[in-house]
Amino acid sequence: MKYFFSALVDQLILEMCRRNISIKSSSILILGFTFKENCPDIRNTKVFDIVNILKEYNVEIDIVDPWVDRDAVKERYKIEISDKVIIGKKYTAVISSVAHKQFLLMSLNEWKSLVKENGILYDLKGFIPRELKKLGNILSFNIHEDDNIKIELMCIASKNSRQAKLLHLNINQDIKKSSGDANYIIYVKYNVKKKLTSKS
Repeated sequence: MKYFFSALVDQLILEMCRRNISIKSSSILILGFTFKENCPDIRNTKVFDIVNILKEYNVEIDIVDPWVDRDAVKERYKIEISDKVIIGKKYTAVISSVAHKQFLLMSLNEWKSLVKENGILYDLKGFIPRELKKLGNILSFNIHEDDNIKIELMCIASKNSRQAKLLHLNINQDIKKSSGDANYIIYVKYNVKKKLTSKS
């Protein structure tokens, strides 16, 4: 999974370069740090992997999670976490990493207020409002794309989470469950561009 999260960050950095955004002067907000939504458990969180990879690019990183024990996070992971978003601060990129109910209740204006002009909303959990897509801000992770098919990340969910159960209930032919590690399920969407024809 470490290589997978490295690829997630790489795509974000590449998109920033494509938009002519300076990497060194960029600021990134991560929404959520816990292992799964609406729970304070930080023992198996993969968000720490994302944080460590981002640090290699020397970007400014803010993490917000209203569920964690901030002292416990500081002691275990040696990082600072806030319980609320800083009002008025705009970010180069916002990463949705844990679907806490506080984030699900955010309004369109609150989402818009988080990002700078030309900024990026990087939706790893599938809860950023789709209405924002028309602004060109939302970035989804493409696992694979060629002339025939596009495989797009829909969500990374902990296996016992409510989000994973809801996705299971709403699963259809375009959304498939992919392999994950012992704790996570990766849901992807297959978009077939053209049917392959067999040669006779």
